[in-house]
Amino acid sequence: MKTTSELHFGVEEEFALLNADGSLANEVDALLARVPDRYKPDRVKRDLHYCMVEVTTPVCDSPAAVERSLTELRRVVGEAAATLGLRVISSGVHPTAPMEQGKLVETPRFRRLIDGGALRGDGVHFGFHLHVSLDGPEARVGVVNRLRWHIPELVALSVNAPFYRGEYHDVKSVRLEYYDPVPTVGPPPVIEEFADWADVLKSFARYGVEGERDHYGDIRHRSSPPTLEVRVMDTQQSVAETLAAAAYVWALVRHYLTILDDEYLPPMTEDELAANREAAWQHGLDGVFRFYGDAVPRADYIGHTLHHLLERNTPEAPYLERLAARVAAGETGADAQLTFLESDRVDGPALLAELERKFAEGL
Repeated sequence: MKTTSELHFGVEEEFALLNADGSLANEVDALLARVPDRYKPDRVKRDLHYCMVEVTTPVCDSPAAVERSLTELRRVVGEAAATLGLRVISSGVHPTAPMEQGKLVETPRFRRLIDGGALRGDGVHFGFHLHVSLDGPEARVGVVNRLRWHIPELVALSVNAPFYRGEYHDVKSVRLEYYDPVPTVGPPPVIEEFADWADVLKSFARYGVEGERDHYGDIRHRSSPPTLEVRVMDTQQSVAETLAAAAYVWALVRHYLTILDDEYLPPMTEDELAANREAAWQHGLDGVFRFYGDAVPRADYIGHTLHHLLERNTPEAPYLERLAARVAAGETGADAQLTFLESDRVDGPALLAELERKFAEGL
């Protein structure tokens, strides 16, 4: 098993490409043609829709290295977009444009998954994914079995999509509201050993799933490369916000690696996990988590966890301090977007300009 000082990290971010008028621009191929060759195909690439560009860091040995890589990759994408008169924003969904403006990238794999029901292709949305390398399959299983109970916290911290078609949908992540019905989405099941993961994947074969990369759950086991991958969070507006949310996951992984041999008692029931997760994408940091019938304010609970993680003084500490300040202030990407709400409609041009500014913040 790796020691916690030997962990390696990676992040993928998905961004929306916009035309000058703010509509979705299905121009990822044109953008990629302007990206320097050294970033292709591994670091900057297309994904499910032509209006989406995905960036992927290399394997990094520290959170600070991830920050440097994400900053560089956002700068590369922004510069390429500018040469085409395109704009780039980071939001779980485009706040004013119809999802259907996004043109699907037709591949045999995507078509298999869409036709089977394991993937939705009828609307574009944007998330970010966190990787932590864990060579030992037993360690991955033990950490994922514990990390799954933190999914409601991860959702509450990362909500960044309160608007769709210019209207507030009374939820803070339209992305998760949209994607939640997909059968593979949600917390992964608790398994006893890594070999059991193959049986989990087989149970989704009727939806078109043929392997681990076809499973779109909140957290998934990966054997190649040997990582755990957290997929539940909305794409964040700035690099700083991405790193703050990522640091929470990475610090939890470090913590659980040190206590894998200890007895672990789930903090809530399975029904409460599902209810807390849904309440988190509806309300973000507002409201309460429920634990065996008790209710604790979400911000207080996350603040308490952050306090204990900060006491460990891991490499994530500087990012966790920023996150703690945001939690204390009740700030999420969704709340920042909601400041642009006027009556029952969003000030679309102003919000898009702010999201464009935040995408480039600190680059």
